[in-house]
Amino acid sequence: MRADKKMIKSPSTHLLPHLLPHLSTLSVLQAQQLIQNAILPITDFEQIACHTALDRICAENIIAPINVPGFDNSAMDGYAFCSDDLQSTKQFDLVGTAFAGHPYSLPLQSGEAIRITTGARMPTRCNTVLPQELAVLLHDNVLDLNNVDVQPGQHIRRSGEDLKLGSIPNVS
Repeated sequence: MRADKKMIKSPSTHLLPHLLPHLSTLSVLQAQQLIQNAILPITDFEQIACHTALDRICAENIIAPINVPGFDNSAMDGYAFCSDDLQSTKQFDLVGTAFAGHPYSLPLQSGEAIRITTGARMPTRCNTVLPQELAVLLHDNVLDLNNVDVQPGQHIRRSGEDLKLGSIPNVS
């Protein structure tokens, strides 16, 4: 990502302060004329480093160079699995763990789940996360979903959900 952008100086934040006591006696037309006369059109820009851009306005749109987040990831600590598997089983074998920055790299088979932490990449086939506080574990290696309400796709932050590649961020 470039460290500099074309920026313009922000216009003055005060408008004819010496007239403030008299503004209540001005007509709308007079006030509009005063405002129009006080406006300085922006005619130039300068290129500066981003760290010096405080109180500046970007002179051109910024285009997102990447998706944010860059991949589907868990929105919370819990257990990741494929919700389609719930049609055939309510108990899942725990086969591994995914940490933020250290993904679980093997595809999950039917009836398998993994422990997952917030921000960890969702493994292949996984489309749902059960929060850890709702989980019931049997024998430390079986996730029991018999008495849990699970919605497919829950607790996943999708790639590009916050910012899509090629989009113009809303900076207001």
